[in-house]
Amino acid sequence: MGVLAALAAGPVAASSATASLAVSARVEQSCNLDVRPLRFEALRSGDARAEADSTLAVACTPETAFVVSMDDGQHRAGGERRMASADGGFLAYELYSDAARTRRWGASLTESVGGRIVDGGAVTLPVYGRIDAGTAGAGAYSDMVTVTVSF
Repeated sequence: MGVLAALAAGPVAASSATASLAVSARVEQSCNLDVRPLRFEALRSGDARAEADSTLAVACTPETAFVVSMDDGQHRAGGERRMASADGGFLAYELYSDAARTRRWGASLTESVGGRIVDGGAVTLPVYGRIDAGTAGAGAYSDMVTVTVSF
């Protein structure tokens, strides 16, 4: 114990040594999607159309340009998106990137939506849906659309 007390109270060393510590990291460019379900209200006889909207969020590393595209869903036919019912019926619908519902959101470059993440974080993009009057029978209909972010 007497030795430790003597060391602690002793003078500061007159010499020293230094070395460098190399520090490095690699940030991978990446993006993530958070897609909210799009649910239409119940359709009734005589309804001319139904509309609904949703959102999706794109979160990327800073300074990342991205393009979001959507396929035509699991039950597509002839370039038309369709929801299917358990009894085999179909209900046509469409997805748009603008509130006026004039710009179809699809898989081609002209139908995709692009942007750029400047400071990191997320960009929220609206998704607009429409069902025009059709001849679908009563029942519950659904579809699954694949959303892809390319960066």
